[in-house]
Order: sequence, then structure tokens, then C-alpha cells
Amino acid sequence: MKLTLLSCLAIFLGMIAIQDAPATELARTGSVVGVVMLADHTPVAGAVVRITRGSRHLETQSDRNGQFGFRRVPQGRSVISASDGRHGTRQLIGVRAGDVTRVRLVIR
Repeated sequence: MKLTLLSCLAIFLGMIAIQDAPATELARTGSVVGVVMLADHTPVAGAVVRITRGSRHLETQSDRNGQFGFRRVPQGRSVISASDGRHGTRQLIGVRAGDVTRVRLVIR
């Protein structure tokens, strides 16, 4: 009986922690979406897109239309970069909590 009660209590407390964590995290994060393209507006498929802030980074690849997206990006200023393996670009972005930051990255 004691083991069952303790197990239920541990599961309940774990559920509370899981439910509280995303709300707290989401309150201080935003999303970043955009497109990677060449100077002639051709989309770049498979470009590596990275958001860097201090020693932390998030990374994804652009899809066949050059589009990419990040969720739960910490608010504040970060550097976003894209590379197709030969050329690249980078720029400073500002992410606000609860907002979507739209970015157009032109690789030259």
C-alpha cells in the first residue's frame, strides 16, 4: 500500500512539473520562421540554418522551398545564419516572447 501511494504521489508531482514547465518556458520564448534564398530569389533547399546566442545554438535545415522554422527560441537578440555548404549569410535578430519573428536570409 505504501509503495502504491508513494508511486501515485511521484507520478502526480511529475505531472505537475511537466505541465508547469512549458507554460514558463513559452512565456519567455518566441518563434522564428523564414526562407533561405539566393540573390536571384531562388529558394535554397537543404541549407543549414542556425540561431546562436552565447554558447547555445539551435539548428535546422531549410525545406525544398527554402523555408525553415524554429519554436521556443529564447527571447532577446541572437545571430541567425544560413549556409549552403559553399556560401553563407548571417544577421542579428530580435526575438520577443510570444511573437513570431520573420526572416529572409539571402545567400551570396
